[in-house]
Amino acid sequence: MILPNVTSKRTLSFAIGFAMLTTGTIVFQGCSHHEKETKTAEQVFAKWLNKEQVFHDHDLEQCKDQLTPDYAVTVKEKFAELHNVMTQFHPFLATFYATKTSSPSDFTVTLNAQLKEKLAKIYFMIEHDMPGFVAFLQNNGFESGKVNNSDSESNFRDIILRDRGLIEMFFANKDPKVETEHLRAVANRFFEFCFDPETWPMFEALINHDDSHPIVRILYATTWYYMAGNGWKYWNKSCIDNMKKEADKGKKVVYIAGGSDIYQLLRHGIYNIELIDPQLPTQPKYYSEGWDWLIKKDAIGDEITMGLPDKKLLLRRESYSEAGTFRAKLVTEAIVDLPKSTTEWVVYDQPTNKKLGTLTLSRRFAVQEDFVQNDKQIVMISFNEMYFVVTPNQSKSWGINPEQFAADFVLYAKQLREPVSKDVMVNMRKTEQSKFSFIALGTEIN
Repeated sequence: MILPNVTSKRTLSFAIGFAMLTTGTIVFQGCSHHEKETKTAEQVFAKWLNKEQVFHDHDLEQCKDQLTPDYAVTVKEKFAELHNVMTQFHPFLATFYATKTSSPSDFTVTLNAQLKEKLAKIYFMIEHDMPGFVAFLQNNGFESGKVNNSDSESNFRDIILRDRGLIEMFFANKDPKVETEHLRAVANRFFEFCFDPETWPMFEALINHDDSHPIVRILYATTWYYMAGNGWKYWNKSCIDNMKKEADKGKKVVYIAGGSDIYQLLRHGIYNIELIDPQLPTQPKYYSEGWDWLIKKDAIGDEITMGLPDKKLLLRRESYSEAGTFRAKLVTEAIVDLPKSTTEWVVYDQPTNKKLGTLTLSRRFAVQEDFVQNDKQIVMISFNEMYFVVTPNQSKSWGINPEQFAADFVLYAKQLREPVSKDVMVNMRKTEQSKFSFIALGTEIN
């Protein structure tokens, strides 16, 4: 998670070239005494190799075909885990599952035709009729001033656990990977319902009506957890595929606040990349082990070898430049000046030494002018960082105003199946300005 820029001063991006010097820019071409280092992708990107997953989108209506007797066992186990925080939902669960809810041992689920039909309806509505799903929640007691008042006195972590837990019970699966992929798909549908122009008026009505806030929290808790809270490090295969189509047209992928998170892009054949990130030294959690080596000064000629199942890549550091410094506030609250640097790694096909593209690491904060889509580039970001783009909250904002984006601008978000339009980002900003207050979509916990 990248902290907001502490200065409103415009930061300029400097291109690098061996034959070109810009006033105030110092270009380093390496020193004769530098001994070239060669590292493997495993050494540089071990964190991403171990943590990252690429998940697929799913047609949620088809979940009805996976309702086996194991569902009854798994949902009972899930209820036992959540029993104490789901007290307010016990009446609904007792009716929906036709069981007692006074204790985990009393919660006995029979996967009969009636329950299968109820669950199939849930899956259909989330996939094809989100307004219908919201109406379902309204008609089953979730639109409640009593619940809303009680929530205001509850620990927000318990609310998140309870609310996403409800959705997790609907999609319980003995295979955790299958269940998680389904829930990430659910989070995508929830996000789209909340902010897409077509359904935005309905969501806006919910956030403007206090009694509806319990429903909004269910949507938010699920979206936040599977996109940011736990999902900040994962990729949606649909997002990668969509960007690959643009990259194949010759477009560069500009990854805002990407840190050193480039492994999956290279793995999927995207070779022209610019990462814009301040690379804050007190936030190693969000960078690979080799992040500081990637932007090292006086190290021209260093190489990274990537042995992938279908290809072998070689990345070679070919230039480094500095254009003064920029000021950043660290998580320690210290304000420091860091070098505003640009490092270029050229990507080669290792067996043929054919140049495939260029990886540019721009160490600086993003500015309004970076959010440009044209025939030469597209722009991407991680879901949680997108929050810092849309929020008007001065303590959390990066100082970017999505209302100034071009009308046809789209932003590719790492966890989302479809690019996000300007209108979606404006609607997110409106929500941040509304009276509804809950967890920020741009925070994470693990």
